[in-house]
Amino acid sequence: MHMNNIVLTFLILLMLTYAIYEELIVNLLNGKTKLKIKLNRKNRIDAVIFIILIAIVIYHNIIQHGSQITNYLLMISIIIAVYLTFIRYPKLYFKDKVFYYNNVYILYENIKTINLSKNGILIVGLEKRKIYIAVKQFDDLDEIYNFMINNK
Repeated sequence: MHMNNIVLTFLILLMLTYAIYEELIVNLLNGKTKLKIKLNRKNRIDAVIFIILIAIVIYHNIIQHGSQITNYLLMISIIIAVYLTFIRYPKLYFKDKVFYYNNVYILYENIKTINLSKNGILIVGLEKRKIYIAVKQFDDLDEIYNFMINNK
């Protein structure tokens, strides 16, 4: 197996591990999930550029009579990129004492401020930074507010 195929296989395994972790494992960490909110998708243009670049590499590999395994691995990476960007929604998980945002858990006790912007973005102020949460549906902001009030 060529070095390119080894690197592609490793990257595909990393992407699959990330997808499994985010969909299955985060839901089980730190107790039962009390509330799960879908967030807006980001970086669609970046993913489209990534997919186009991989398609160009596949085309070049076909023209140069490259390895079929490389083509298959590149196609698998396109499928995973499409799944991660266009099919899957990022989620916000609320647990008893923590919430997960972008695979980072944040303790409720570390929250200093919570604000809502005019365009529907929830701004959570922590000790050293702010988190900007853009929910998919505006009604989810009420659910988040009620959950935070009832579970303090």
